Amino acid sequence: MSDKILVIDNHQDTINLVTMILKTAGYRLSTANTGREGIEAAKKIDPDLILLDVMMPDMDGLAVCRELRSIPRFGHVPIIMFTAKSMPDEKWEGFESGATDYLVKPTTSEELTKRVKMILSRSQPQKTSSIQQAPPAPAGQKGDGKGPRGQTIAFIGARGGSGTTTAAINTAMVLAARYPVLLVDLDMVQGHVGQYLKRTDSGGLNRLIEGGVVTMKAQINNEAIMINDLLQALLAHPNITDQNTVAEPQHTPHLVEAVGLTGKQVIFDGGRGVTPLNRPLIERADQIVVCTRPERLGLEATKVLLEQLDDIILPTTLVHTMMMNFDGTHVASESIEKYINHKIIGAVQVTPQQMAKAVNRGLALVQAYGDTPLPRAFAEVAKTILAAA
Repeated sequence: MSDKILVIDNHQDTINLVTMILKTAGYRLSTANTGREGIEAAKKIDPDLILLDVMMPDMDGLAVCRELRSIPRFGHVPIIMFTAKSMPDEKWEGFESGATDYLVKPTTSEELTKRVKMILSRSQPQKTSSIQQAPPAPAGQKGDGKGPRGQTIAFIGARGGSGTTTAAINTAMVLAARYPVLLVDLDMVQGHVGQYLKRTDSGGLNRLIEGGVVTMKAQINNEAIMINDLLQALLAHPNITDQNTVAEPQHTPHLVEAVGLTGKQVIFDGGRGVTPLNRPLIERADQIVVCTRPERLGLEATKVLLEQLDDIILPTTLVHTMMMNFDGTHVASESIEKYINHKIIGAVQVTPQQMAKAVNRGLALVQAYGDTPLPRAFAEVAKTILAAA
């Protein structure tokens, strides 16, 4: 039986167009013209997905989304905000209210059907997955687990020492204050994520690879460890002397697919540059964050890496750049942006002493220095990633 979709919109022309497109794609459609009617319709028909306008006269889409999320049976029903509002802060408000995804009007019939199909396919594993999740809290509260559709975000360093692992860990921590996150360490030589967090139970990724691609989807639950209520990690053993089983390039597409089925926000520490191992990740990622440092060699490497990415990423993949500054010198982001011809979404300043203190305690920077600008810098990166979803 086809999936049921509820469209809540006060513009009849929009309803007619969306109904025609999605019925042609094989879905069963129900409609409502006001927010209150939409809530009552949802209670009656139990839709598999809700397409929700934001600007409505009686009750805006944000309020509708919050009320639906307060009803337990709608806790995991995908809600796509479908609206002309397109500014990052407006998207952020949608996600804060509990939206799964955000689609800006006008859009093409192809984009609409593809997005709906993708969200529905990802919502099924989220409903049935045995991966441990925190109990749902009321929408809009810390740790509510409601958020945008699960995405794959790859953090890639322009060169060694770019702070890629630090950026991946701390962004994952910020996101996991509210949404379920899976952090994956694809740098299977250094295994830095487990070392940074002082997790002696690392190595789940090595064991997952040993089991082969056939069992990857089934075994992720067994190999991912809990960092906190909403953050899991799939970690790798350090492999400096080639003593452990490591992933090969043919494993990466299966790994990306398997972690994507968790329905979580998936953060990869992808290592340095474009390699045979991380290229399949780069080719499949929803978003890529290039980490760089404000020094000449790092910026030259960043320019080269950005050019490489342009040649291999999907047209829909978003590429961001963030700056990790470990030496305390102040360099204006505007100057860096002009030099690399790319926008900086976050600039993090951290001293070697701060890094050493946090690593020695097995803490992320955002945990160790909650009363400093550091958490705010990583929060800006997380906010941009979610707003761009």
